[in-house]
Amino acid sequence: MPTRSLTDLVERLRSEQRLHDEVPGFDPKNGNELARYLFVLEAPGPQAIKTGSISFDNPDRTAANFRA
Repeated sequence: MPTRSLTDLVERLRSEQRLHDEVPGFDPKNGNELARYLFVLEAPGPQAIKTGSISFDNPDRTAANFRA
């Protein structure tokens, strides 16, 4: 089975579900495929949608809680 990147997965979801702005990408500074852990959350928050990526650097409570 071929390995896919997280970016490929996001692009596939956006395309198949026709949710281009609603599915944020992954922050490339957070390790992605090389990360030790992958947290899967139920739904992206408004800042992830606004910035276009799920990131510890987003200005919201979820990001602040993960940083802590």
